Amino acid sequence: MYIVIDEPNTARFHMKADYELFSCQKPTMRIYEWSNFCITYGLFKDPSALLHDQYADIEVEVVKRPTGGGLLFHEHDLVFSFFFPRSHFLWEAPLHERVSWLNKELLQVLDPWLPEGISQEVGRSSSDFCLAQQSEIDLCWAGYKIGGSAQRRKREGILHQCSLFVSTPNWNRIESLVGTKICSSMQQISCSLESWGVVDKEKVKSAMVRHFAVWQ
Repeated sequence: MYIVIDEPNTARFHMKADYELFSCQKPTMRIYEWSNFCITYGLFKDPSALLHDQYADIEVEVVKRPTGGGLLFHEHDLVFSFFFPRSHFLWEAPLHERVSWLNKELLQVLDPWLPEGISQEVGRSSSDFCLAQQSEIDLCWAGYKIGGSAQRRKREGILHQCSLFVSTPNWNRIESLVGTKICSSMQQISCSLESWGVVDKEKVKSAMVRHFAVWQ
């Protein structure tokens, strides 16, 4: 698999770069971070109907993703975007098989940072906010959502985006954008790796590169 590691940048830059993965001819993984607090939203969501009016006043960057899903708040999370061309065997697999295969591999890499002795019992919920829901596509562990995921399949191939919650979000800032009730729901469902121990982003990146570089 071809690996691209980008420097921290804006949501607009990263979403454009992820969309351009559809022109790749071989399996590719992009790893990146954010240069500023920002929000991305799925293809079929209207952020103006979900955020408080004052979000425009604080000049937060709000950008559409090239995949589906709800609103996702970014700041210190790591993103792993995968592209598989139409020639790849995953292109013909059902959604649940594609996601199960990818999430299994991701959890295998993250195993050193995950707590021991906890069963993987993942609940499900529905919301327009990614942090406040768990779906079959998300990266979950022990009933918590540790990574928000979205996927899109086009004629050219499959794009899968996974935002890994390495650090605890700024809940006060998020609450000011969506309200106390929604923010409380997000805190109950979401969990960052940082809450289970010290996480070095560079070590996580290196582990991901070692694991996925050998993929075909």
